[in-house]
Amino acid sequence: MKTKDRRKSYNRIVSKSTVANYHYVPGWFYGAHLDHIISKQTGFKHDIDPQVMGSLVNLRFITADQNIEKGTRVTSDSLSIMRIIGRSDLADHYEPRIIDAPRRPRSPETDYV
Repeated sequence: MKTKDRRKSYNRIVSKSTVANYHYVPGWFYGAHLDHIISKQTGFKHDIDPQVMGSLVNLRFITADQNIEKGTRVTSDSLSIMRIIGRSDLADHYEPRIIDAPRRPRSPETDYV
């Protein structure tokens, strides 16, 4: 199966699991975004069980700005979840690179030339 097809299938399973669980995620507020603490992209890349990716352990509500800022980055919260689900190998791999500071703003002069 091609990578594109595998990714599509993986995302479908994650989405089904997410829909089944998001009603139980605490902390909903008006305008909240449902966040996968470990991004679906990271989960696919490292073959994390898609059922785990859509489970309560990997879901939380955050503000839209926080979710957009986080994007698909691995954060210190992601490392904690990796350890909880038994993937300390991934947490150890990413830990030296974690910087939870905001990304620098994009600049048309430097980013798109």
